[in-house]
Amino acid sequence: MTAPTLSDAARAACLSPYHFQRSFKAAFAETPHEFTRERRLAHAHRLLAAQALPLTEIAAAVGYESYSAFHAAYRRRYPHPSAGAI
Repeated sequence: MTAPTLSDAARAACLSPYHFQRSFKAAFAETPHEFTRERRLAHAHRLLAAQALPLTEIAAAVGYESYSAFHAAYRRRYPHPSAGAI
């Protein structure tokens, strides 16, 4: 199963993609992409804390197609070494 696109979400809300994104940002102070990325990285952070899976499996489990993309996004979000062993 793939994640819904901006167009899918906008269609479900009966809005144009542009208006949906603007309204979403006004309501939640972040774009739908930022919202999704933050939730995915927070889930990865919990999995890392539990030491439940290898890093490549965690990256795939939270929706990243490559470990390198996951690693870069995770390091931007959690830059301190104490934030997780990645």
